[in-house]
Amino acid sequence: LFGSQRSFKDAKGGIVSTFVSEHPFSVLIFDEIEQADPPVLNLLLGVVEEGAAYDKFYEKYVSFRNCVIVFTSNSCKEIWQRSAQYNFSDLPTSTIIKSLKREINPRRQIPIFSDAFISRVSGNTCVLKQSKQSFSTQSRSKSKTPMSLINLHTTLMQKHLLNC
Repeated sequence: LFGSQRSFKDAKGGIVSTFVSEHPFSVLIFDEIEQADPPVLNLLLGVVEEGAAYDKFYEKYVSFRNCVIVFTSNSCKEIWQRSAQYNFSDLPTSTIIKSLKREINPRRQIPIFSDAFISRVSGNTCVLKQSKQSFSTQSRSKSKTPMSLINLHTTLMQKHLLNC
């Protein structure tokens, strides 16, 4: 992700760090983040905390300060399994955060997300929740843009984080 040392065979720059270096105003989407190994989550935590990552191949820091980073997850199954009881757009973010903290990795029997990771991504973060109504609206709509991406765009525009 962030480059390997030049001394390694077939060393090269990192996929993510090279992309961001070439496209500093980007939206990065990390899909199903709960499947990442803990060391990868720690690397991403460093990016979120520092706003930069060190590419070992190019021996330089790459700034992520102009990037929007989106993590998607299928976690919180205790909430999603009872989906008939909830309109997710009305669900408090704190409920989702509590559920994330209780989510256990079935292979390792440890929490999927560290407290540090949850703490960092829950502050100054938009948590998008799919509502039951948007599921039905989406299926009837001719738009190919998922409703949650429309909500993300609107939220970013309202917070003056996106100009388009």
